[in-house]
Amino acid sequence: MTKLFYKLLYRGLLACAAIISAIIGLILWRRMWVGGKSFEELGTEGNGVIFMVVLVALSFFIAWRIKSAHNKLLKSEK
Repeated sequence: MTKLFYKLLYRGLLACAAIISAIIGLILWRRMWVGGKSFEELGTEGNGVIFMVVLVALSFFIAWRIKSAHNKLLKSEK
């Protein structure tokens, strides 16, 4: 049960990071390349993009820590 929990938690965090990355890409594509705005002209939307990038980085970091903790748990069971 613990192995399944860690696996689902790890994959869930990576899925959340992927979804947030897709949202970031969509916002940047829509506002900057289609709308012709620079990053400075985005204003508060630019701050939101930066916040989402930080969330993605945190999600990947937490998922990496969970994966390494899960691997240590598996090695200690042997």
